Amino acid sequence: MDAEAKRAREQMKKLPFKKKLENFWFYYRIHVFVAIFCVILLGGGMAKCAMQQEYDMSVSLYCTNPIDTKKINEIVKILEEHSIDINDNNSVDVNVITYVGDITLEVPEPQTQAIYVKLQAEIVSNACAGYIMDENYKNFVVEGYEGATDKVVDLSTIPEVKARLGLSEDEKLYWVSAVKTIEGDNSKQFVNGERVEKYFEENVK
Repeated sequence: MDAEAKRAREQMKKLPFKKKLENFWFYYRIHVFVAIFCVILLGGGMAKCAMQQEYDMSVSLYCTNPIDTKKINEIVKILEEHSIDINDNNSVDVNVITYVGDITLEVPEPQTQAIYVKLQAEIVSNACAGYIMDENYKNFVVEGYEGATDKVVDLSTIPEVKARLGLSEDEKLYWVSAVKTIEGDNSKQFVNGERVEKYFEENVK
């Protein structure tokens, strides 16, 4: 990364969250439309299934490397155990969709660029009450999108969660709470986001 690009990146980090979104749209709107196709391929099938069922909370899992399906299933169980039925269907259901892309590369692959767009869209639309992220994505969001997230909890510091997910000593996953900015039916899920956040915070050791 040359000095000019590095300076521009540092200036971008200092901008307010809304200004960052405006700049992103101005400079990358064409990229957004190009990446839409990738987004459809990436999550279209899962999104279609998700639309067939009303969920009490939606959570996106962003990681640099693929994560074991057993871990994902256990994450769903933990989130459901600490959520309530908000849509009155006599069932507690949490939707977790996983996105994998290496954001540490200097030049992101097309799939990772599509993930960038997806993450931007979720932040703006309040699609998720919270996120599960690895170290790279947590740093990317917290440092680059000030005001878009609330609290961050290191799940490896919660003995029960660490054991159930089978996290190794050098493996970290984080709960990142989203900030509610839009009112409406979808905002009801933030009740469960707060419940899950409280459980995580109270059990940190």
